[in-house]
Amino acid sequence: MIEFRCKSCGQRIKAQDKLSGKRVRCPKCSSIVVIPAAAEGESGANQGNLVGLKVSSEGSDLDPLVFDIPPKGGAPEQASIKEGESDKRFEEMRELEAGLRIEEEEGVVERKLPWFIDIFLYPISTAGLTMLGIIIGLPLVMKIMTNVMQAAALVFGPLYIFGVLFMCLSIIVNIVIALYLYWYLALCVRDSAEGNLRAPDVLVNSPSLGDMVGQLFKLFGCFVIFVLAVYLYIARFEGFGKSFWVSLFRAVFLIPVELPAAVEGDIIFWVLLFLVVFLFPMTLLAVVMFDSFRAFNPVLIIGSIYSTFFQYCGLVLVFCGLCVPIAITRKIVTERMVSAQFQLFPYIVRLISIYLLMVGAHLLGRFYWRYREKLYWEV
Repeated sequence: MIEFRCKSCGQRIKAQDKLSGKRVRCPKCSSIVVIPAAAEGESGANQGNLVGLKVSSEGSDLDPLVFDIPPKGGAPEQASIKEGESDKRFEEMRELEAGLRIEEEEGVVERKLPWFIDIFLYPISTAGLTMLGIIIGLPLVMKIMTNVMQAAALVFGPLYIFGVLFMCLSIIVNIVIALYLYWYLALCVRDSAEGNLRAPDVLVNSPSLGDMVGQLFKLFGCFVIFVLAVYLYIARFEGFGKSFWVSLFRAVFLIPVELPAAVEGDIIFWVLLFLVVFLFPMTLLAVVMFDSFRAFNPVLIIGSIYSTFFQYCGLVLVFCGLCVPIAITRKIVTERMVSAQFQLFPYIVRLISIYLLMVGAHLLGRFYWRYREKLYWEV
């Protein structure tokens, strides 16, 4: 099966392998496109562009019988049947064109369940479950191996050096996995923004370290800016002393922190916190879709919220609703982690948290896909 996109309208099209090299009309915009080779078409579908795709209204393999194109200099009655063309050839080409349209229609995925149920099934696919297995399983395996080596070192001293090596390797693996997770969540947003309903498969096209670090800075920077805005107001009550910087550090890395008593009774603080929570989803969506810090433009964010106000309010409620179980599970883990020894429970909670983060990323992407005309971000 060949997958590619129309150069004129960007419509994703599927065609049978036997149609490779044929010129056909796009089922959406009716532009004439050339079906690329199988390998070439799959590459273009994965990268979101057209590799080697050409558009032409002329050519020896462009059949006027299929595309209703009158031959040059021909009589009107020759528009339907080409001179010297048999009826059999005409029917074969018609069947090929019909086959292309059928394949394209089958590529349009629709929800089979109500949306409020189906969104929670977003990670339930071969690609999504594989990603969850890698993100959770690999650090877990490294932790087990490190503990085994440390235990063996107690019996045979020289093995202690291997325990240290496994510990260092485990730290590196966890850092790379964290970078990959941020990059993959951003990809889930962009993939859902194209109308897809299940987690994307990227194992065959992994990102570079630079791509992952760049994506981390954008997403993490978006979060830090909002946290910093809140804590700058908190500094009004406790100053910029050591406790302020400790609290800011804990908040940035999602470590539970206690607010000063004076802040808890301040109405301005809660209004500011509400605005931060309300603006965050749209800002995050803009940063991911534009893939640039320029998306922090307040005019863009406020204008986008204004044009989709009621729909966006629903998104904020659902998005915040996903964050509540994540916060609760993190609190439970913190309270039950009475020792630094290996425990399986934190990894289960991490699995649940990442699962819900993928659902949240899907929600953001689908919001853009559904209301992209109102957002008008293409311009």
